Amino acid sequence: MKIGIIGTGRIGTGLAKRWTEAGHSLLLGSRDAGKAAGIAAEVGAQGGTYQQAVDFGEVIVLTTPWEATEETLRSLTGLAGKTLIETTNKLRDPRPETSTELIARWSNGAKVVKAFNTVFAPIIHTPPAERLAQVDVPMVGDHADAKALAAGLIRDVGFNPLDAGGLANARHVENLAAFIIALGYGEGLGTGLSYQFVRVTP
Repeated sequence: MKIGIIGTGRIGTGLAKRWTEAGHSLLLGSRDAGKAAGIAAEVGAQGGTYQQAVDFGEVIVLTTPWEATEETLRSLTGLAGKTLIETTNKLRDPRPETSTELIARWSNGAKVVKAFNTVFAPIIHTPPAERLAQVDVPMVGDHADAKALAAGLIRDVGFNPLDAGGLANARHVENLAAFIIALGYGEGLGTGLSYQFVRVTP
């Protein structure tokens, strides 16, 4: 599958590395295409601009810092009808909508799925064989076909997809992210911490 990643930070590069290993074709997009090319070469991907990532990808993955997300999405064309996996967390934005609801508004008809926002970047960068436990990745979205694509890509990085319902449930997934960030950094438990949901009764 052709995947365009918007953003060249730790989440974007970690996902690119794992998906390249799984046989997908990747283009990492940045504001600076030259910077993107250099980073992409390290993980076996192509580099380019944000728009080139959108044009390239059958699936688009948004990994920008929250503060840059609206401007970035409003500058792009060609998102309509494409699956857009967004990994953001809106921790200090006072607007009542979730990041996912806002992104769905700004992305001009993309099929938005929230995923990976509860996973620390070092876990993604750790090869699956070296992880001590299976990570569950909650995903929300209103389009079954987009969630099916996202689920496959979640498995390809060695995680377990957990269908957490529609976009209305994005606020719960955002709260999971806020909680694990508070545990990892505020309580000093570190970035090797993640979620695993276990059924304990039939």
